[in-house]
Amino acid sequence: YLRHASGWLDFEDITGQSGTWTSPANEAPVYKWTNPDYPAAYYLIQARARTGFSAGIPDEGLTIWRIDENGDNQNCPQEYGSHFLVDLVHANDEPTVMEGATYHAGGVDAFGADTSPSSDWWGINPSGLELHSVSAPGATMTFSIGDVDTDADEDAGADTDTAADSGADAGDGATGDGCGCRAAGRAQGGSLLGAI
Repeated sequence: YLRHASGWLDFEDITGQSGTWTSPANEAPVYKWTNPDYPAAYYLIQARARTGFSAGIPDEGLTIWRIDENGDNQNCPQEYGSHFLVDLVHANDEPTVMEGATYHAGGVDAFGADTSPSSDWWGINPSGLELHSVSAPGATMTFSIGDVDTDADEDAGADTDTAADSGADAGDGATGDGCGCRAAGRAQGGSLLGAI
């Protein structure tokens, strides 16, 4: 998000699309899934790997960030109408634990309406984002959005190469114990933020 705000990076908006995408680790494209009812809110999706300038990040895999351009990272606790500007969605649903925070095969490889954390917009409205089949961490990762039956997508001719919160508020990864726990998670998650 910060690289985009500085004019160094463009997002590729994939809102409402289904298919399989490729994400080179630590590089563009960064994929965006926008809330059509509140365009200042969206998810950013990018692969991260422990290489180069990112060698010291605490976890590697697919990162999913919840953004609210009208948010403030000083807001606590998170509630409807009061969101963080940038918030890492922790695959492990533990905002203070960085190991297992990313999505990947062999760990948590799906993010949707029925996962925990949920892809709903701050636990209130469905986002429609059903991300699944995340590959293993590596120099390039893939993920799919849409119908979980990937064989049916392939049979229908879908492009499989480049198509293109529990706690205080459900779906945001909060533990419900107030600001301290989430603030610790944000501080540790900051090193994952560098590539966005």
